[in-house]
Amino acid sequence: MKVGATIKAELKKLWPTAKFSVRTRGNAIYIEWTNGPSEKKVNDIVSKYEYGKFDDMTDCYNYDNVRKDIPQTKYVFTQREISEDILNEKFNYYKNYFSNWKDLKNLDDCSVNMEGYCPRGFIRFELFDFCL
Repeated sequence: MKVGATIKAELKKLWPTAKFSVRTRGNAIYIEWTNGPSEKKVNDIVSKYEYGKFDDMTDCYNYDNVRKDIPQTKYVFTQREISEDILNEKFNYYKNYFSNWKDLKNLDDCSVNMEGYCPRGFIRFELFDFCL
């Protein structure tokens, strides 16, 4: 079984209601999903499928995780999207919670200084470690 199919099967077993897209491109696997488990939880599972890590300080790839018992690849990238309904629900909650958010029109209204974030980015950051 190839590494992409192995990863997808394991993720599906752990989170049967989440829909994962697992694509292979050369020496890399790209995993994307909406809501569901946090990126940290998925990374904890799929990190074993990487031979090692690239060290940008030395410009070398370190093969420090080679395993013979499972298929592996050089790189595994993960990205979780958060659905608009959850983003809007949190946006409405924060509009009532933060007094300076009351006049914000939508998730992309950056008229309030939030340390470089617009509401969409702020909410995505706040939900990064949460399972949805």
